[in-house]
Amino acid sequence: MLHITSGIADAGMIFAAGIPGEILTWGDVVRGDLESACFSLEELGEMRARRLLRRGRGARRFAAVLTRDRASSRSRPSREVVLWFGHRVTDEIQRAQLLSWFTDRQMYGISLTMVPRVACRGRPTPEQTFARFVRRAPVSDAQLRLGRAAWRAFQSPDPAAITALLDGDTSALPWTAVALRRHLQEFPSVLGGLSRTERQVLEALAEGPSTSTDLFIAQYRGKDALTFGQATLTACLHDLASDPHPLLRVAPAASRFEMEVEMTDAGHAVLDGREDRVRLCGIDRWLGGVHLEGHTVRWRWSPDEHGLVASEA
Repeated sequence: MLHITSGIADAGMIFAAGIPGEILTWGDVVRGDLESACFSLEELGEMRARRLLRRGRGARRFAAVLTRDRASSRSRPSREVVLWFGHRVTDEIQRAQLLSWFTDRQMYGISLTMVPRVACRGRPTPEQTFARFVRRAPVSDAQLRLGRAAWRAFQSPDPAAITALLDGDTSALPWTAVALRRHLQEFPSVLGGLSRTERQVLEALAEGPSTSTDLFIAQYRGKDALTFGQATLTACLHDLASDPHPLLRVAPAASRFEMEVEMTDAGHAVLDGREDRVRLCGIDRWLGGVHLEGHTVRWRWSPDEHGLVASEA
């Protein structure tokens, strides 16, 4: 049996629950700005590993990513492969990536199953993890087809591919559809050029300085059915603080994993609608297969339209 998880924390829970089998952590889609979405899984592993090394994550993590991809590429058929993905936007997109991978390779000699998504916040107990494992279900042909279609739509250089997919029948993977809708909200908005995550950060900071941990916890107080992980939020904070006209100031906090964060005058101007982040600072971001670059963008998220609209601003 092979368990594929979205990250190290899930792997630890499987081990603690005493569930048998090998464990492979995936952790591919860190933010959704996946320029490597246009490439093969093998090329993706090389690019992701080198980026981690440049960011100072160390040779150990570099080797782990390469080992993961090479092992998955030449893996011998297991009796059962269990997918453990759930409560984050990136989890759903990674699961679609894997469903596409298995479909493309026509690995009919294995039993592919999925555990139900996490229904509660916080770290589950070993007993809860084992109960989740027991409730796993076989992946259907409809789920394989939709997962492949969802990953290809995510990879497309035209976000209309995602819109078209969402307009169809997504009942086989309803949470994947929710994740893709949330992904589209990471495009710059018609209101100030902010992604939804960026706007949530600035709105939280409008009341005063905060910490990265408190900003992360604030995500879970909203009404979102799915959220992004802490790595996504950390990347967002660094982006807002490194703009040509920084919208945030960040400084190390007491813990090396935490930052003190406050909004700048430019951040207040963008949040209030007096400035537009894209026009003010420019953008160089990948959202799936879509590359947004320069001081104008082709698509923006419209809260009124609940979708993307054409834009040259």
